[in-house]
Amino acid sequence: MASAETIAILNRLVTIHRCSLASYMKFACPWSAETNGQILETLAAITDDHAQTADRIASFVLEQGGILATGDFPMEFPGYHDVSLSFLLDQLVTRQLADMDAIKTCVEDLQMTPMAKALAEEALGESKAHLELLEELKQPVG
Repeated sequence: MASAETIAILNRLVTIHRCSLASYMKFACPWSAETNGQILETLAAITDDHAQTADRIASFVLEQGGILATGDFPMEFPGYHDVSLSFLLDQLVTRQLADMDAIKTCVEDLQMTPMAKALAEEALGESKAHLELLEELKQPVG
């Protein structure tokens, strides 16, 4: 059974993934021209990854006898409805960097719990890959 502190850190990881800007975009309608198909596909893939990661960590919390406590989307996210994908891409990169910092803190805080730390490290690796994908999309084509 994991400590209450470990469960709290894991719940923070679940919240980071379930309440990310990418995950929120599943419920929003960003403005998109046909040329933005790759951005939409990447966003959908990141959203799927976030859901799977959150589910894995949530399952571990429950297996450890913990209670799942997830947060809510930040209050500013509704402001991203009907914005252009190019604007949104900048916001996604900024949020991804902040999420990575939060995940790094979780990894550090889980030093004494190897199984939980491994989940956090996996989430961090995935987060770095997502940042690379988003930054590639910002590069001019040509």
